[in-house]
Amino acid sequence: MGTFKTTDENGVEHTWEIGFTIGKFRQWKKSLALDLMNPNAALSKDSQETLLMVLQLDLSKFLLVLSQVLAPQLEKAGVTPDEFDDMLTPESLSKARDVFFAEYLGFFTRVGMQTVRAIMDKTLEALKEAEHQVRSMTISGNSSGNSLASSDSTAVS
Repeated sequence: MGTFKTTDENGVEHTWEIGFTIGKFRQWKKSLALDLMNPNAALSKDSQETLLMVLQLDLSKFLLVLSQVLAPQLEKAGVTPDEFDDMLTPESLSKARDVFFAEYLGFFTRVGMQTVRAIMDKTLEALKEAEHQVRSMTISGNSSGNSLASSDSTAVS
């Protein structure tokens, strides 16, 4: 299990654990209507988005899933999902995402599903590359959708 920390408005530090089991995945499938055991499947027949892509790119969906993953701990600590969201600083949210995805990918390795894990790795790699390209365009001021190298006269199309 991986952990991350938050601090509430009273300065109390909370440590949260993220871990995955088949039983938890089944429970969350019922409560979230999301099949976390199938991260690479399209979310609908009309979409090519996978659950993994949505969790990586849609912060509100990620927080919804994270709240479910942490629900027993939140309840035990007397913290509501809204209070938990308020405790998340950019740093603690980043750490929560890192821990979540490390544990999520690690689950598939631990249960011997290397192919699922490999597809997840490739998807995350592609998303990181796309993010890097968007950041490069933003930094260079090129938001027109043209090639990043279009201003370079030696660039090959």
